[in-house]
Amino acid sequence: MNISDMPRQSSVSTGSLLLLSVLYAWILINFSCEYGRLATVIEYDDIVYFSDGLARLRIFYEKGIFDFLLDLGRNPPHSPFSTLLAAAAFAAFGIRDWAPYLANSFVVFAMLLLVRHVIRNMPSYAQMAILLFVLAPYFVMATVVEFRPDLPAGLFGAIAVFLAVTRPITETKFRDRFFLGCIFALALMTKPTASLFVIVMMLVSLGFSVYRSYSSPRGAALSSATLLAAQCVVISVILVLPYYYANWGHLTQYVKSATGSDIWVYSKDWGVKLRMYLNGVYGRQLLGGFLYVYVAAIVFFGGALIISEKRESAKVLGCLLVMVSMAWFAPTYLGMGNPFFAATFYYLLLFAVVYGFVELFDFFVKTRSARFYVYAFCAVAVVFFLSLSYATMQVSAPRSKPAHSDDSLKVSQGIFEALETDLAATARQSATIYYTATGYINNDLFTYYSNKRNKKIQLRGLFVFEADEQEWLRLLNISDYIVACDPGTGGVANENFPSGRLLGKSMALVRSRSDFAEIKSVKMSTGAYYYLFKRVENVGVSK
Repeated sequence: MNISDMPRQSSVSTGSLLLLSVLYAWILINFSCEYGRLATVIEYDDIVYFSDGLARLRIFYEKGIFDFLLDLGRNPPHSPFSTLLAAAAFAAFGIRDWAPYLANSFVVFAMLLLVRHVIRNMPSYAQMAILLFVLAPYFVMATVVEFRPDLPAGLFGAIAVFLAVTRPITETKFRDRFFLGCIFALALMTKPTASLFVIVMMLVSLGFSVYRSYSSPRGAALSSATLLAAQCVVISVILVLPYYYANWGHLTQYVKSATGSDIWVYSKDWGVKLRMYLNGVYGRQLLGGFLYVYVAAIVFFGGALIISEKRESAKVLGCLLVMVSMAWFAPTYLGMGNPFFAATFYYLLLFAVVYGFVELFDFFVKTRSARFYVYAFCAVAVVFFLSLSYATMQVSAPRSKPAHSDDSLKVSQGIFEALETDLAATARQSATIYYTATGYINNDLFTYYSNKRNKKIQLRGLFVFEADEQEWLRLLNISDYIVACDPGTGGVANENFPSGRLLGKSMALVRSRSDFAEIKSVKMSTGAYYYLFKRVENVGVSK
């Protein structure tokens, strides 16, 4: 009996997808709490959105919805999606450090919804195999255990691009175009500083959708297809315009400072940059062996589609590969020291593999016997388990807590408790703190700790990346407290920044000041110390 004559199986239910997403996230969170990044204090950039989300939730609890909305307008968040997701997570699960990470399960859920849409006509057991397969890569796992906008923004952008490329614009209804515009808007609101990249990807992918309509046998008019695509753009612009209008100054300044400084550049060597997100430093971390699995699969699927004369499917796969190449080139060109800048590339590459497999699978289903179904399912299962095994090794090696885990917890708790005690003793409602180094110990972390305890204290943090001694002196003169450390912190402080390489010099400068006294020291396993200094005279103190 041919498979084409067999009844179609129903798609995996939405409830099952949600349950799978939550279970997947919960397992990863527990694992990371034992062996990974969640075994230590909340890191950058996670802590920025934890702190901002909790602060805005406090406004909602204490002042109501109108003040909450006014605050969003007066002080727009750096990433509206991440801030509001953190606030929603704390509201739903309580003010617990794991809550926002569990909320990331809804990001994974969004990915699974798209995959289900693509594989909806396949048998249920084949659907489950593919759903598990797409959960195996580490960049998907990182979407749970990293609370930063790069990964969800990359996913949302990839979803929108995939939907635009795989369907001619003239075959869509207005609700489809409205939904597509909303997804592009969501990508723009998740990581606003990457808006130029998202806009280019949006225009090119919609261009492919117009091209497919124009070049189809029925040959839609170019002008009418273009107008339909323009609806998606207009919807996106309308949805994001209020935020960008209110926050344009911050966004342009942030992008200018980030791209105009070599501090954030990993390498300017094109030999290094070309491999960076493939099999280079970041590609090994987030793609690993999946790169070779994906490339081999796409080459095979593309060739098979051409041989089987499924030209339209081959054309779509080709368009997807153009978008994959664009998503790879943009972060490669910048050469920035961020493994997550290529998130759109990772997800689009995965979606291209799924698309090619589904199109080829459908062809064989119509021409082969039921035995092929079994072989195809076994092949998917084998690839999945091999990939999952590799991903597990990437995540769990070495199987021990990070070396700086205990030190960062010990230092953050010790320094913050001393700061909190001194602030309470002096009945201060605000304080300016200068940090000679950034890393796990930072002002966002202390603000978050204070908000967790619902303390009404305004903490203003000062830090400078450059090794500028005159700037150090200026910041010392306007500070109430200093958080400083010896060199050799073992990763608790970031000693790669220019100022971080001179911790001994900055420590000596602090020690030379008679207007500051040490009130707390915490020894780390490396033998180095973290210190808290307090101003002992009121001259020049910022109130």
